[in-house]
Amino acid sequence: MLRLNNLQKSFGSFRAVESVSLNVGEGELVTLLGPSGCGKSTTLRCIAGLEGPTGGEIWLGDTCVYSAEKRLDLPPEKRRIGMVFQSYALWPHMTVAENVAYPLLRQKLSKADREAQAMQALELVGLAHARDTSPGRLSGGQQQRIALARALASRCQILLFDEPLSNLDVRLREQLRGEIREIQRRLGITAIYVTHDQSEALAISDRIVVMDKGLIVQIDGPNELYSRPRTRFAASFLGSVNLLPATVADSGVTGGLARYRTAAGAIVGAPERPDVGGPGTAVQFGIRSELIRLVEDTASLPPGCNIWPVTVRDAVFLGEGIEYTLVTEDGQTLTAKVPPYIRLQPGAAAYAAIAPQDCFIIID
Repeated sequence: MLRLNNLQKSFGSFRAVESVSLNVGEGELVTLLGPSGCGKSTTLRCIAGLEGPTGGEIWLGDTCVYSAEKRLDLPPEKRRIGMVFQSYALWPHMTVAENVAYPLLRQKLSKADREAQAMQALELVGLAHARDTSPGRLSGGQQQRIALARALASRCQILLFDEPLSNLDVRLREQLRGEIREIQRRLGITAIYVTHDQSEALAISDRIVVMDKGLIVQIDGPNELYSRPRTRFAASFLGSVNLLPATVADSGVTGGLARYRTAAGAIVGAPERPDVGGPGTAVQFGIRSELIRLVEDTASLPPGCNIWPVTVRDAVFLGEGIEYTLVTEDGQTLTAKVPPYIRLQPGAAAYAAIAPQDCFIIID
């Protein structure tokens, strides 16, 4: 449905987007995830036609809408793209229904058809009852639903979201992201979603594109990206992670697990990564903070766990859990996020354990 070939965008000497290539299938929701300035919103605006790229190609289905080589650049209104902005972008002097129907004027539809399509879109987002209301009288969440209805009313072939929930409080963000995903699935519409919120990306995406400095760092499904990040940046941006120095212990692999030696000399296991070198190769051993089990006695642990003797240095109560700062035997620092009923005092001795299948290896 959407294809980017070597897309580039420069602002003067600054390369905001550099050689981005991406294929998005029909009905797929793909999220561009990364920090501010990584190029995700610029990429989205290039797809929409709101920014002119400086190189590459953009294809929507079988139609090339931008090509640097062919000097082709279709205007936004000819791309059949719907876009939902962070700022809602609603006209205060129009009613809800008028806001939703306004972009349809370019499609030269009759007034009756415009009103019918606007109402269908408002029904999808649960705001048909507010059709004659001024947007300013509604909540932020309702205003963002209007913006979504306006994008849907045009019956676009692809839907773009530019950080649409960042102005809302946490609970409302969680509710609306679920509604957006449910509507997108129900309609089977292709969507590109831009966010810097990792939990949002994990919750709604078929695939996640991690970006940094205008480049794609990794593309994977949420579960694969979380459990098997390929780079230090991808690992640290998606969740809380500990990276400990280690070396490849030997070339053997048992049950898909390879063996590594920690700085303290202990042998630990992690899923095999075929591109890692032979014995003695230096790696970073990845451990998710929230997957660590913190115990005072190893007898309660299942067999085969990776185990580090640790000393508690600090504890921070977070309500839903406690975040412990731990120090290993060789002086490395570990962060563990555990349930609130596990109470340990600073200075206490304990064991940090994690299943080998839940670990990963970073080589950059």
